[in-house]
Amino acid sequence: MIVPKKILFWFREVVSVRGNNCLLQCLDDTTTQLIPVFCFDPREIVIAEAFNQKEIFVNQLVNKVLQARKNLQELGSNLLVVCDHYEKVIPSLARVLAVDQVATEATGIEDASLTGHLSQFRNLKVFEINRLLNMHSIPLIVPGQFNTLHFSQVSFPLFPQINPGQIPTANQLLEYHSSKIRSVAC
Repeated sequence: MIVPKKILFWFREVVSVRGNNCLLQCLDDTTTQLIPVFCFDPREIVIAEAFNQKEIFVNQLVNKVLQARKNLQELGSNLLVVCDHYEKVIPSLARVLAVDQVATEATGIEDASLTGHLSQFRNLKVFEINRLLNMHSIPLIVPGQFNTLHFSQVSFPLFPQINPGQIPTANQLLEYHSSKIRSVAC
């Protein structure tokens, strides 16, 4: 009897389902249990704020996450959504959900734009998360960018019986960000 492999797929930069080659690579094994997750890290709002793009960034991100959840639900899955620092959430979820590995996509080019700064921040956090996962013998996998599979060629595993969490509104995210800043300042 084959024991299903459980993968926590962490959406970092490409918050989309269709055309996400890294996500497809995780689905190439019919025995895989996949738990897609997106983490709203309040520190990203600080980065967007430095570019005077805080509201635009938050609105676009919330809309992308809403669309990703909708697309995953159409495929019979769901999107687990959490709000906190990556390095707190991802290793904790990996342990609590007893996954065999965590997978994530490679991030884009790091340049002087908002997108570049966000990529740099996310890449730095991957190293820290990898270290924390290694303490529990959970590998972090970053699949290659290219894949010849298409969604019509793979079966998408059902989402486990866990609460997927609510997607916050843009206003809730901005308030959460403000409360984190106030708690640090006190």
